Amino acid sequence: MSATPLLKDEEDEQMALASSPGAATNDENDTPEAAKDAENALENDKKRLKTGKTGVTAPPKKPSEEVLQRRREGRLKAAATMAQNLKKSGIGRFEDENGFALTSVKAIPLINQKNYFAEYLKRDDQVTFPTKVPMVVAIPDLHPSKEYPVVPERVNYEDGDYDFGEKFAAAKNAVTKDFKARMRYYKRRMMPNSRESAANFNRTQKPEVVPHNSDPDYREFFERDDPLLQSRDFFAGDDALRIPLSEDYTKWRLRFPIVNGTFNQEQEDYKSQQEFICDLCRVTREALKAINIPASEVAKYKCLLLIPDFYDKEVIEAWCDILLRLVGFGRVGVIQEAVAATFGLGSSCACVVDVGAQKTTISCVDEGLVINDSRVSLDYGGDNITETFTKLLLQQNFPIQDLNLHNHNDDWELADRLKRTFGTFDDADIAVQLYNFYRRKAGLNTEKYTIKVFDEVMLAPLGLFHPDLFQLSQRTRSKSLFPESYDHYTGEPNNPFLQAQENLVNGKGYTELTDENLLMKIIEDKQIFKAANAAYGKPVPNRAASTEDSRKSFAVPLDKAIIESITNAGIATDFNRAKKLYDNILVVGGGLAKFPGYDALLNDRINIWRPRFLSTSTLDDILSYVGKEKDRLDAKRKQMITDLKASKKDALSTEEVELSEQELKKIEADTKLTIDLQKADAVADDGSVIPVNVLPAPKELDPQLITWKGGSVYGRLKVANEMWITRDDWDTLNSRCLYYKTLFNY
Repeated sequence: MSATPLLKDEEDEQMALASSPGAATNDENDTPEAAKDAENALENDKKRLKTGKTGVTAPPKKPSEEVLQRRREGRLKAAATMAQNLKKSGIGRFEDENGFALTSVKAIPLINQKNYFAEYLKRDDQVTFPTKVPMVVAIPDLHPSKEYPVVPERVNYEDGDYDFGEKFAAAKNAVTKDFKARMRYYKRRMMPNSRESAANFNRTQKPEVVPHNSDPDYREFFERDDPLLQSRDFFAGDDALRIPLSEDYTKWRLRFPIVNGTFNQEQEDYKSQQEFICDLCRVTREALKAINIPASEVAKYKCLLLIPDFYDKEVIEAWCDILLRLVGFGRVGVIQEAVAATFGLGSSCACVVDVGAQKTTISCVDEGLVINDSRVSLDYGGDNITETFTKLLLQQNFPIQDLNLHNHNDDWELADRLKRTFGTFDDADIAVQLYNFYRRKAGLNTEKYTIKVFDEVMLAPLGLFHPDLFQLSQRTRSKSLFPESYDHYTGEPNNPFLQAQENLVNGKGYTELTDENLLMKIIEDKQIFKAANAAYGKPVPNRAASTEDSRKSFAVPLDKAIIESITNAGIATDFNRAKKLYDNILVVGGGLAKFPGYDALLNDRINIWRPRFLSTSTLDDILSYVGKEKDRLDAKRKQMITDLKASKKDALSTEEVELSEQELKKIEADTKLTIDLQKADAVADDGSVIPVNVLPAPKELDPQLITWKGGSVYGRLKVANEMWITRDDWDTLNSRCLYYKTLFNY
């Protein structure tokens, strides 16, 4: 009921009360009967208002304070009685007696966000990074060589100049020409006498001796009379590089079990398989010691082995045997490096370019699987850049004339540090610049040098795109300890087949072909792939390259290898996927990604060498046109052969008629495929240029650690539970475990 009528009635009552006394006033004309009637009317109005004849309920009468007090006491008595009954029955909630909480809903205390903060990843001890252990073992040299090798090999003239051979000079001139063309294109000005001024400055520099106590980065070496050098049989990891090896101390020598990404099987280093396996176990145990895992607890841990994308089955099986049986891990899993890199980046599709120390691999990954035909393996890396950079510095009158990279404990470490500090791909940094560095050698005080550098800081890294500058050895690598893996049924090599590698080895890369031959080769390769379906299947047994050729050093420019890899990935899948691969080029490893400006340079190099038809988004339309033309000519060829046989069959059937060589040549000439390049160009012009994008490494993460991070993430996934190999599995099935347990086609 609304309040408006109530207010209106109250106003009426007040009006009536106010007017009533006026009616009761005694006038001369008023009689006592009239006054009595007025009083009766007023009483009737009051009764009418109280009885609610107007429809408004009178307000309830407020209870007295005594009534309210009695009600309170009654409620308290009822609550006390109820509590007493609950306590007697045992179902009451008493936290201090029977543990029953008063409510099942937990109270959440309110907090002031200004007074609370998280320390997650705010301290160094909350961040985990891998522990690096050099893959090197030092053993006593029982038969030291009389001639101590000098690396790089050089001829030193009396005037102080160095000669590294005619091939190196020719390669340097080619790289310099390419470098100057790039500087002109970006309008970078260079002084003509910059090299001479830097060389003249370096010629006059003398070292400044720095005492050990003033060198904050002083590196400790073993003393030559150290008791450990007399009592120990070997040193592994960092301790092996603390031995003061030099030309006048050759009692020890270094052995590197892993060379060029695979087992070192050179006879001069290892005489037997057991000797090699022993060195691998030594380094692995040294790594476990570095992360405080005792030998008694190794069986409690799982090990995830990152293998190369282009793997050798004998090598992988030997690694699994070592980790499970000799080292004693509880479980071992196997994953390819490119897949681990995509997990580290958080991308499902990428072209992974891994430039390591001695090897470079390129693989295209799609939805967690490596596209087999896209894999390329190149035999150069960051170590080749270090050696080339040393040659260029020596030609610029480097103050340390006796620099020998064979001394891995000091001189090699110095040259590698100079490369990482000075090397760059940024055009703006190319000028005569002054740098300081320190040389730390065993048994001598630290020496501080000052030098000037010019274009050698960019010429050496450019060797990745001009491999002739590296002067790679063409000596065949030995396979004496672990022979080639062969299929037991067919007798053919059992290692993976690389279509992209095969094309580059035979000089049939897509970047080397003309436009017409390029389109025809793509059509032929797509037909072969559809017939064989070899991209995700078994390795192709019929290889054009022999096993002997695969052991030789192989190098092509990095930009051409990337184009070859992505093109073969497009043939194996579709060229829409190739567009995504060009947009997701991931560079990992420390051989390339550590140089500033590498992404812009790699982008330019790929755009320069990528053929025009491979750069357009309408490539599928061009291939459709070429494919229809080829099918039409194939049908015409078959019809011409059938008609010619029908005209000559006489009494023989059509199948028995044989055509002469001249007739077949004439038919081939009449049905030869000729591509209308003008029409293909018109179709290409209708499309857009496929962009090239080099992905940056995740923020605050070293490019060398991306694969490690990806492997760490992968090992914690639920799907990884299906890939772990136990010791019992290996003892029962041996290498067959890899076929059943790996998530790729082993």
